[in-house]
Amino acid sequence: MKKIKKHIILYLIILTSINACTTVIQVSVQNGTTQLVIDAFLDNSTKPQTVRITTSANYFSEVSCPAVLGATVGLTDLTNSKTFTFTPDGKGNYIYTPLANDTMGYVNHKYQLNVSYNGNVY
Repeated sequence: MKKIKKHIILYLIILTSINACTTVIQVSVQNGTTQLVIDAFLDNSTKPQTVRITTSANYFSEVSCPAVLGATVGLTDLTNSKTFTFTPDGKGNYIYTPLANDTMGYVNHKYQLNVSYNGNVY
């Protein structure tokens, strides 16, 4: 009989816990200022290098971040003053394809990524 009481009490505790975890909470988040997002990982491989530029989106937005079109993207090798110009693909990606057997990155060189958009330089 005691064993049955323990099972009933345990069952009630579990049932109460499960019901407590199903409460929906509505969170109100204010819209923030739209920011430019520059995503790039550039290396010294001979593969095409890509810089993706979008604008930020609201946290609970169900759509992907809007692509930025019309930006100018370049990478300057500050060590030897060489500039690499990236070409837009019309989808927010800016691509540089190295020449055959060449690379844009060298170890121990310093680089500066330049992005110009809507009159601002980043």
